[in-house]
Amino acid sequence: MENLLYILLALFGFGMLIFLHELGHYVVAKWQGMTIDTFSIGFGRPILKWKVGGTSWQLGWIPFGGYVKIKGMENEGKKQAHEIEGGYFQKSPLSRIKVALAGPIVNFALALFFFTIIWASGGREMPFQDSTQIVGFVEPKSKLYELGIRSGDVITTVNGQKFTSFQDLISASVMNPDGVNIQGYSLNAQNEKVSFDYTYKVEIDPDQMDKTRKNIQTILPASYLIYDAKNISFPMDDLPIANSGIQDQDRILWVDGSVIYSLSQLHAILRESASVLTIQRNGHTFVVKVPRAHLTEFYLQDREKNELEDWAYELKVEKDAEELFFMPYMVSMSGVVESTLEFIEEKPFLMDEKSLQIGDRIIAVDGKKVTTAYDIFKALQSHEHLMIVQRNPKLLQIAQSTGQDEVFETLLQKSVLIDFANHVGSNSSSSQKDLYLLKPTQALSMEQMMEKSSTMALTLEEQKAKILQISNQEKRQTLIKAFNTQLQQPFLGLSLKDRQVTYNPNPFASFGKVYTETIRTIQALIQGNTSPKWLSGPLGIFQVMHTGFSISLKQGLFWLAAISLNLAILNLLPIPPLDGGHVVFYTYELITRKRVSMKTMNRVTIPFMILFIMLFVFTTFQDLSRFFGKFF
Repeated sequence: MENLLYILLALFGFGMLIFLHELGHYVVAKWQGMTIDTFSIGFGRPILKWKVGGTSWQLGWIPFGGYVKIKGMENEGKKQAHEIEGGYFQKSPLSRIKVALAGPIVNFALALFFFTIIWASGGREMPFQDSTQIVGFVEPKSKLYELGIRSGDVITTVNGQKFTSFQDLISASVMNPDGVNIQGYSLNAQNEKVSFDYTYKVEIDPDQMDKTRKNIQTILPASYLIYDAKNISFPMDDLPIANSGIQDQDRILWVDGSVIYSLSQLHAILRESASVLTIQRNGHTFVVKVPRAHLTEFYLQDREKNELEDWAYELKVEKDAEELFFMPYMVSMSGVVESTLEFIEEKPFLMDEKSLQIGDRIIAVDGKKVTTAYDIFKALQSHEHLMIVQRNPKLLQIAQSTGQDEVFETLLQKSVLIDFANHVGSNSSSSQKDLYLLKPTQALSMEQMMEKSSTMALTLEEQKAKILQISNQEKRQTLIKAFNTQLQQPFLGLSLKDRQVTYNPNPFASFGKVYTETIRTIQALIQGNTSPKWLSGPLGIFQVMHTGFSISLKQGLFWLAAISLNLAILNLLPIPPLDGGHVVFYTYELITRKRVSMKTMNRVTIPFMILFIMLFVFTTFQDLSRFFGKFF
């Protein structure tokens, strides 16, 4: 029922923009003394007609939008259009320019009006990640990672323009195929800003939207990771996280040796085959993360191999060498690092992590205290995830988006967090200020969860059944492969949400931002820097409005304002049959004092009309392809 309401709101909103645009033409035409033959509210065959002041008003059976028909816009019999009394072309060029401009001006005014309503009512609520400059995750195999961008870095400008959200990065990538320049800074160990300035190129292919989206999203925004116990879909007792001590509204700050900035980063860390070691070095205690791999993945001397097998025997670990885990370091019986082990094949993970050094003493593995080499070897045979959370009532408050990046960093209290994390496993304290160390938690794969939870098994089987119904073989095979990969992913059972912030720029700032983005898009299309395949047609526009209203009324109003502004700008383009094209004709007539014949205008207008019809069909086809591509 709610979905139907959002559909009606979207249809009504879109229709209202067109109707008021035409009403603008109507009011100014009447003001200029022109005779209005027909004003239609809606399109199609009229279901109701009435006459007021010489104008025929009608209600079309498609009650969205409308049109105005002014007398004398075409020749009538032997009479030329400019000879018709009270007609459109009988009036001066300046009067016609006023009428042509009226529609776009109404759309400009509507956009500013809606932006003002949003601003006056307190702004829009949105997730923190939609308005941050902080990097949350960088794909390790990406160019940006290679350049040195990491989670926690801050982007300040993109292509010389102020960076306001990661949507700016998406737009820049699509409209600048030759390369995107980003500037910003990272914080070093001394909490000092270190500036960066990088240019990279994104592979853009309009025919492969999914691939292009993946290429663009190698860098993602930061977000709060707040545990939402009320939104868990499965029985709590079935979940690995159940006995960790996590509480509703806890914010996850640190996992397995890393400060956490986003959900994507968290997933990447959970997939790593690594263990967190607490070590002592030169009187200091801190944690390092080391690879955890099967013995068969290391180059082992006979002495090293025999020693590790002896440890397994002493501990009664009944596993073959290919099932036993260890790290790329040999230790003494007292847990002191003696030498390094080489991998048979180079491992891509953890290359930028702090490494162990000869003489380091290992005092804990994944939060469990160890005193001997036996303890270390035994602890490495399984892996439990360590998590530090924050319990702070401020996280429940909705705050203004302005300055929220600083609030994010302040609440993170990175120096206190790292100091607390560096003593994991070395003392009995499980809390410090508002920071809490959860009990170590062993993740299960989704496949293992299916065996444990009938609810999850049913959910995943339903997902698989939907994939198998997809008729496109290539897409079906791709999704099945992704589904099977998902079954092997580590699963903790965390239901996480971002913190909500209020985004409330003044209406002129909102107007200016959308206006600038629209102009840049038009320029990119004209210059050939972006493909028209990225454009949305009427169905795409409707879908955006529907999604906006489904989020909130204010979000729906924002998209109404943005679309109204787009309609105004597009209608002012100097191309017939748009309003801007008419202004060009009448301006020529005003300057030269030579009337442009109806025949000439039609000759110029018809080819452009055909092009617009083709563009309408093309964008509608693209909308349908994107929509049905999700299912077929």
